[in-house]
Amino acid sequence: LIVVALAMGALVASKALAQGMGGMGGGSMPNPGTLFKKEKEKEIIGLSLAATDEPVIEVRIEGNKLIATQQILNEMQTRVGRPYDPALIQRDVRKLASRSWFVAVEPEIEKTDQGRIVTIKVVERPTIRYIEYLGNDVAFLGRGGIRDKSLAKETGLKVGGSIDPYAVEDARRKIIALYRRNGFNNTQVTVLEGNQPADRGVVFIINEGSAQKIWKVEFEGNEFVSDGRLRTQIESKKPLMYVFKGYVDREQIDGDVERLTAYYRAFGYFTAKVGRKLEYNEQGNWVTLRFVISEGPRYQVRNVTHVGNQIFANTSLEGGMKLPAGQMFEQAKMNTDLQWLKDLYGSQGYVFADIQSEPVF
Repeated sequence: LIVVALAMGALVASKALAQGMGGMGGGSMPNPGTLFKKEKEKEIIGLSLAATDEPVIEVRIEGNKLIATQQILNEMQTRVGRPYDPALIQRDVRKLASRSWFVAVEPEIEKTDQGRIVTIKVVERPTIRYIEYLGNDVAFLGRGGIRDKSLAKETGLKVGGSIDPYAVEDARRKIIALYRRNGFNNTQVTVLEGNQPADRGVVFIINEGSAQKIWKVEFEGNEFVSDGRLRTQIESKKPLMYVFKGYVDREQIDGDVERLTAYYRAFGYFTAKVGRKLEYNEQGNWVTLRFVISEGPRYQVRNVTHVGNQIFANTSLEGGMKLPAGQMFEQAKMNTDLQWLKDLYGSQGYVFADIQSEPVF
């Protein structure tokens, strides 16, 4: 409301000022529409207020060999026949520079009697002529290293694409991540070619190291449930017949820590803490994975409170609850009670009732 009032006041003041000037000078204020007609026309064709009356008589592209001239012109708003606009040309230069086509983009302006000639000089980014992965051939347990095809799929680099040092560095990190997912946690990858603008290809040197596998998974400190039950909650497993899979994946192990913590919290162990230890054999290729658990106390439900209910009495709602006061907390039972309440209200036509549960300590 305040904004509307201010806007109306400004309109009234402008009108009064126009009438006063007309009376004082004997004339009248020019039509605002004519004052800004040219500016509106400029906005329609994408020009800025810096546009001049000189026309652009020619747009030239120099230095391109791989990228077609028309393809470059299609990215620009500066066109033959339009007014010469320095600000618009700078916008075109920034847009072209942001593409992965060029290493450098520079404008050059020539003034003639007929108008301006705009020349865009570009230095094309070299294309990838070849991609090589050296060192991914170490055999382990009768298997070869990760194949070139798998590495190429992971990196996303292709022959014919532009050589982008940032993309090559990102590909290097992806190769390391791929090896770690396959149990090679000591893999080192360096870029021999591809991180310089003048390079014509991309070459990675890979030192795979030895594959690491899980010998066994142990749990320490768990009293609430057995080791077997906890193994069903994690994804890290020992190899099938000590041959297939079972790689040491650190990201997966960290995820297992979170999954075990969530499992304990779901049964009322809200202060439970889970850590992990990795113990290697002398060769460094087999690992004993041990999860260390501090369960802490298990919480029970002190009371159940319903807030905001007007249709049903508290006693009616409590009669159908699976998690009443006095029981040990269980997330599954609380979720069941929540769904039961939604169904109950839905049966009375309150299909959009907002019902939430919140444990309070």
